[in-house]
Amino acid sequence: MTVPDTHMMEWIEEKTKRLNALRPLSPDLIQQLHEEMRVLHTYHSNAIEGNTLTLSDTNLSFQPVLPSVAKRFANTSKLRTMHKDMTSLSAWHANRHRSTISRSSRSTR
Repeated sequence: MTVPDTHMMEWIEEKTKRLNALRPLSPDLIQQLHEEMRVLHTYHSNAIEGNTLTLSDTNLSFQPVLPSVAKRFANTSKLRTMHKDMTSLSAWHANRHRSTISRSSRSTR
């Protein structure tokens, strides 16, 4: 492993330790973290493609807004679609994870 890789692994391990110290996480906090990750993913994905909205603008584009404010975000349909898709994917993954847990708990009885 190269030096930058070693530093990255140390950083990841430290973050993992900090997260594990906070467990168990409340359902509200988990939902908030998922939402924050969806916004960050959408922002960075669209920034790579040349979208010039700021992170704050990206986050605001997912919030209910007045029509006068919506004009500022006229070109956010792609952002909203990506955000909706990420939400659907997260829900699918959560349901799949729950069914896997249910099956494994039945098999251990």
